[in-house]
Amino acid sequence: MKITGMKYSEINNNPISLMATAIMTIIISTPILLIAKMVINKKRISDNVSTLSKSVLYLISFIIFMCAFIVFIIASLFDNIELPTHDFMLLIVLLSLFFIITIAISAVVIFTMKKSYNYKQEIQYWENLNEYTKNLETVYNNLRSFKHDYVNIMTAMAGYFEEEQYEQLKDFFYKHILPTKNNLNQDGETLNKLLHIKILEIKSILYTKMVLAINKNISITLDIPDDIDTINMNSIDLTRVLGIYLDNAIEASLETAHPELNVHICKMEHSVVFIISNSFVNNNINISDINKIGVTTKGEGHGIGLHNANEILNKYGNILKSTRIEENMFIQELQVS
Repeated sequence: MKITGMKYSEINNNPISLMATAIMTIIISTPILLIAKMVINKKRISDNVSTLSKSVLYLISFIIFMCAFIVFIIASLFDNIELPTHDFMLLIVLLSLFFIITIAISAVVIFTMKKSYNYKQEIQYWENLNEYTKNLETVYNNLRSFKHDYVNIMTAMAGYFEEEQYEQLKDFFYKHILPTKNNLNQDGETLNKLLHIKILEIKSILYTKMVLAINKNISITLDIPDDIDTINMNSIDLTRVLGIYLDNAIEASLETAHPELNVHICKMEHSVVFIISNSFVNNNINISDINKIGVTTKGEGHGIGLHNANEILNKYGNILKSTRIEENMFIQELQVS
């Protein structure tokens, strides 16, 4: 307006002027946007933004929108207000300062929340590590206990042999010795297969939940044919999602006559695929509603976990997820590209 000497209403009513204004706006703003994009990519601001809640992003967007709206309102008043160049420049400076301060405040909010998010991730990491360590200690203590009891078992069996009480020996063997074989084999197989997982947080949550399932007498199958050393997803977010899926699978399977839990993890081209399936009582729940808050088969007070998992996964554009039911098995599948 200052350059052309035209009024605001004249620009809007003249198609040529309006088009010229739009073109000039694009020419001026494009280099600024490209520079901003370079700064965002270099400083990895996009990573910080992705951790923010939608409410905070909406608030920041609203504040920036209000800055633009104020400029628009002031520009529309120029038709009726005659400002000397000095006052005009002062107004531009004040608007620029207001805009810069708004952006600065938004940046502070973003980085503060990023710091808080990282702190929560750190806490979650150490909690998972602590849980993993406790489970390893439990396994070690169980092995020590078994080693300690081994001599007593052999002594008891020797007593049956010496007294030639073979029927009692057979009963003792099938009741007290053979049942420990299944648990030992299952624990050992689980530990061996988890050696393929090279990411500590993921290994921790898988081992913790597998041990929990074994202790609850759930029949588990763990299949990890490939070494998993990198996953294109924040490990803490993935840990939280897997924890929710496995907790739900364990709880649901316990409601069935023959509890069953299957976990399959493999590489597929440039992706890592997680498939968790479990037996469950089919109450005809709608699969399309399963991720909504409050939708559950467990009764009042439940139905939050899958919703939270869905909120975490929605932050990523490289994840395909599906939920399906096949032959009374509830299946959750994640493909992280």
